[in-house]
Formats: sequence, structure tokens, C-alpha cells
Amino acid sequence: MGVFKKFNDLLRSNLNDWLDKAEDPEKMRQLAINEGEANLKKVRALLVSALASLKLAEAQKLDVSKEINDLVTKMKRDILSLETQLSKLKAKRFTADHVNDLSLFDQFDNLEEKINHQEAEAKIGLSLEDELEALKKKLKSDS
Repeated sequence: MGVFKKFNDLLRSNLNDWLDKAEDPEKMRQLAINEGEANLKKVRALLVSALASLKLAEAQKLDVSKEINDLVTKMKRDILSLETQLSKLKAKRFTADHVNDLSLFDQFDNLEEKINHQEAEAKIGLSLEDELEALKKKLKSDS
């Protein structure tokens, strides 16, 4: 066993000596610089990509926000109009002749359904605004 150990030690020391002589410090520095520059290029490309994605997301956020605001404004206007029409119908005095007129009651029911529908759409618009805010917070926390 002693012979194999000595042979192994001799082989290792000669191999290490040969590697030390083959290693050029200037080449090693240049290799490290080249690797650093390559990594820097990759990081810059990732940064440009991330910034582009952020700008796209911000533009989409503005578009969605404008759409939501437009929808909410339209819904509020429609609800106000329907409420006005409904109050006009309620204000009319019903006579015995009108009690038999089912079309007036049908119109009243239709207006009530429209108001309920518009209110539901307004609630959806508000929930979309909440989702938009949540996405903003997530986007800020990811960056």
C-alpha cells in the first residue's frame, strides 16, 4: 500500500505543478472580465425586457381604467334616467281606466328591471376597479 500512496502523491504533485505552470494569470483575468461582460449584457437585456413589459402594463392599466370610468359614468347616467322615468310613472294617478290597462304596469315592471340591471352593471364596474387596484399593488410588489 505504501508504494501506491507514494505513487499517487507523486502523480498529484506533478499534476498540480503542471497546472500551475499552464495557468496564465493575465488570461484568467481576461476570462473573468469576458464572463462579467457577458453577464452584464444578459442583465441589461432582462432589464430592457422588464421595463418594456412594465410600460405595456401601465398603458393597458390606463386603457382599462378609462373604460371603467366611461362605463361607470354611462351607467350612472342611465340609472338616473331610469329613476326619473320610474318616478314619473309613480307620480301618475291611476284611475279605474288605468287599472285595466296592463301595458302601463308592464312598462313599470320593465323600467324596474332596467334599473336593477343597471345597478348590477355599476356594481360590476366597481369590482373591476377593485381588481385593477389589486393588480397595481401586485405589479408594484413584483418590481
